[in-house]
Amino acid sequence: MTISIRKRITAVILAVLVGTVFTVMMIPQETSAAGVAKVKGVKAWVSENQVTVTWKKAGKAKKYQVYRATTKNGKYKRVKTTSKRAWIDKKKSGLYWYKVRGVRGSKKGSFSTKKAVYRASIKASYYKSGYTPSAVKATIVKAQIKNPSKKHTMYMFGKIGNLQTFCNIGITDKATRTKVIAKYRAYLSDQNGSMYVITNTIPKKSGKSVYYATLGTEIPSEYLDTFKYEIIVAPLFALSGNFRSGMAFQMMGGASFGESYVMRAR
Repeated sequence: MTISIRKRITAVILAVLVGTVFTVMMIPQETSAAGVAKVKGVKAWVSENQVTVTWKKAGKAKKYQVYRATTKNGKYKRVKTTSKRAWIDKKKSGLYWYKVRGVRGSKKGSFSTKKAVYRASIKASYYKSGYTPSAVKATIVKAQIKNPSKKHTMYMFGKIGNLQTFCNIGITDKATRTKVIAKYRAYLSDQNGSMYVITNTIPKKSGKSVYYATLGTEIPSEYLDTFKYEIIVAPLFALSGNFRSGMAFQMMGGASFGESYVMRAR
């Protein structure tokens, strides 16, 4: 085979390869332009006795479909179609899972990751300060918790194995309700400040007072002025149906049941 023939064959092969690569490069671009991107950044939380679900904008989406279920891998029902990137669910009790997808006409994007939230409410208040049965200074805060679920018992843990668990207690400026003046670590206790409480449970469709003690330190008396400051307590809890799976939720609440805040912690 002569050199000129080889050159011509090589040129033809290169032309075919370039054309093929160009065609392959163009196909994904056309598909991407027509498709709807996956919804990301979904968040769900309970506040003022209702669930708020939010998400980030998805490329090419004109509207969004919100689906809800009572178990992670259960049957999801479409509960809302909206052009906004937020939706408020006024369901009244228990554990719910949410997922969202974007749509554009008949085209549908992939579902978001699933997010869980649990409906419950908490009201925090100062209980007393002084020495505990172990002769350690502490301030005891009372958390009144309401569990509206028909299916789940709530578990608050003082200890998991040999590990002592704790929650955070914050003091906020009542005028702004956002500025945290001080923060304290508190442990599950009884109303006298004893840390021998390992587990506290709130039964289904019931309410109960749970106590937390800031062992080793007292909250300064000026912060207990309810006209200027508000005590915020933020305990973790698990549910009777899934506490062994490692999934926990965090509550956060102050002087009113309407200000409770619940979200999945892990």
